[in-house]
Amino acid sequence: MRCGKCRTSFYFISPAKLYYRMLNAQVCQYIPSSLTDARQTLYKQWLALDNTQYNKPIFSYYFDNTVSLPRGWLITTNVSGQTQGDMHTNQFGTTWFMMDASVGKTFFNKSLTVKLTATDIFNTANNDWTMNTYGIFVDKRQSYDHRGIALNIIYNFQPRKSNYKGSSAAEEELKRL
Repeated sequence: MRCGKCRTSFYFISPAKLYYRMLNAQVCQYIPSSLTDARQTLYKQWLALDNTQYNKPIFSYYFDNTVSLPRGWLITTNVSGQTQGDMHTNQFGTTWFMMDASVGKTFFNKSLTVKLTATDIFNTANNDWTMNTYGIFVDKRQSYDHRGIALNIIYNFQPRKSNYKGSSAAEEELKRL
């Protein structure tokens, strides 16, 4: 299966006094599952601009894992990161490992849900990049403090189950075949 963000682009532009060659490719791997949403992306470009090479690849990953346990327990972990590399004329810094996690439990026949969430557990969220284009230099180093703990308490008044007793048209069509 191909993820919607995958693409390959080719740009060859050479007006007077501008020498710009760029070929980039992005390959995504999407792993569907009932418990895991996993994506790995490799972005590689071949760009030479004003005698500067911007061709270091970026590998990024994202895992969203949910485990449903007996007795109404639910555990979720989100893990992501990326390597240092070039995208267009930007050189991005490394975010090796970022993690969020939560633990939840339902009570009273799923009327009450209590969920404890921790964000950016290891305090590794950052936004570092450098841009150097034709003598214009921009350097950004930003560390976020997204660490936090949240407690959610949700109560559903009169939780209802579906009253639908029929079968879908697809089931009837499969039986007919």
